[in-house]
Amino acid sequence: DHETGDLSLRDLTTGKNRRLTTSGADEESSTTEALFSPDGQWLAYNWRTSTGARTDLRVVRLDGSESRVVFDDEKIKHVVPRGWSSDGAHILARLWLSAEDVTQIAFVSVADGSVRVIKSFNWQRSDDQRMILSPDGRYIAYDFYPNGKHRFGNPEDIALFPVDGGPE
Repeated sequence: DHETGDLSLRDLTTGKNRRLTTSGADEESSTTEALFSPDGQWLAYNWRTSTGARTDLRVVRLDGSESRVVFDDEKIKHVVPRGWSSDGAHILARLWLSAEDVTQIAFVSVADGSVRVIKSFNWQRSDDQRMILSPDGRYIAYDFYPNGKHRFGNPEDIALFPVDGGPE
């Protein structure tokens, strides 16, 4: 909701927004990415902290209850939720370690916030906005710039690799 900075659901019939968070009073706080859980009862979203310097990963029920931070680490500048495991226990996320200019593809546990890194690489290799988990949860696909340069107009490639290890 651009007026409040909160995460909201819009009723397409009435045109009204229903706020799911009430933390957007600070002009620097906001969300840029949100994903529905497989059962449609939760949203995973990133939240830019009030300083605007980094984001954390949060979940909230669609009725607005049980909002909580799932993952917050000072070493991570930006976290982007990209998918849910089919059982809803983990969130596929892109983590950007700002001090090291490293991007990590990882699963974050919804229960305890633990992280299982699947792949790490130089952040310039990845277009950090696009990755997807296969419907069976066995593969991750992501796009990247083969020459390592993230510039408008450069061609992109798509990589596919198994979650449990193996060649890309």
